[in-house]
Amino acid sequence: MSITSQYRSQHAELADLAEQLLAILDAGNLAERALEVTQLLTLFAARLKVHLSMEDLSLYPRLIQSANPSCAETALQFQSAMGGLQQDFEQYMTKWSVARRIQADTAAFIGATHTLLQALHTRMDKENKILYPLAEQQP
Repeated sequence: MSITSQYRSQHAELADLAEQLLAILDAGNLAERALEVTQLLTLFAARLKVHLSMEDLSLYPRLIQSANPSCAETALQFQSAMGGLQQDFEQYMTKWSVARRIQADTAAFIGATHTLLQALHTRMDKENKILYPLAEQQP
């Protein structure tokens, strides 16, 4: 089993949850399904929190302490960039975790959700293509 297999599996699960959420947004009946959306967001947030905790407690410290300076620098850059994205996600959840707020402004919710999910997708894609292969090369 690869050192990154669990992280990659978590990325796949998060991507699946994001697709489920986007399918609801595209269905055209968001206001009626707002409670379902908040439940899905809660599940997504819980999975993301576990994933980030695992990375912060295990993966990043290991890579930052690597004897390979390029690996350590890359890990530091990724860790630093994630702080802003995590803060954006927390603000998003504070605003949109209540069904009536979604119902009150579905257009704003849809825009915010697309923006956030695209940023998370880009982040996970970079981790999968850059950071995780680097981690797998470490002794």
